[in-house]
Amino acid sequence: MIFATLLLNPLFGLPFAGEQEDRRLSVALKLFPSFLSADPQLAHKKNAKGQLHLLILYSNRLNQAMDLAKGLQSREKLRGLPLLVEAVALSDIPLYEDQQIAGMFLSQPADEALPGVIEAARQHGVMLVSPFQGDVEAGVAGGISITDRVLPYLNMAALRACQIELKPFFLRVAKRYE
Repeated sequence: MIFATLLLNPLFGLPFAGEQEDRRLSVALKLFPSFLSADPQLAHKKNAKGQLHLLILYSNRLNQAMDLAKGLQSREKLRGLPLLVEAVALSDIPLYEDQQIAGMFLSQPADEALPGVIEAARQHGVMLVSPFQGDVEAGVAGGISITDRVLPYLNMAALRACQIELKPFFLRVAKRYE
């Protein structure tokens, strides 16, 4: 009886919501460089120091965002270009308005701030990637689709709004939201 109760318990044997979120975050962060590399114009998005400036966005989990930024920074280069990766609070995005940013990654749900983040990405032609379900449908340019395999998930209207064109191979392997 106890065994049957455990098997029927929706929490037993299944990852908790936090664990699922952490897995999505990890997988999406590993794919983030692929999203950026698929942009043929990436080399034109380097800052004045010749770096690709990437932002890991957070609302209240600074330590997590810093860990993600550190992990991505350890890559050192992307398509031969040096990286500068920063953890940045969602509320501080306006401070980067005059800087050349090559990509932004949401490290936690943006909730009510999401429309503003999407608009900032569009205004500056920046690839915004989120691992969180529903964000691509809400207007984020890229995310992940997890079914029997993991695929990049692209919002085609958001890419057009950001004036980002991706390489044909990347488009062929990605799931598209039209």
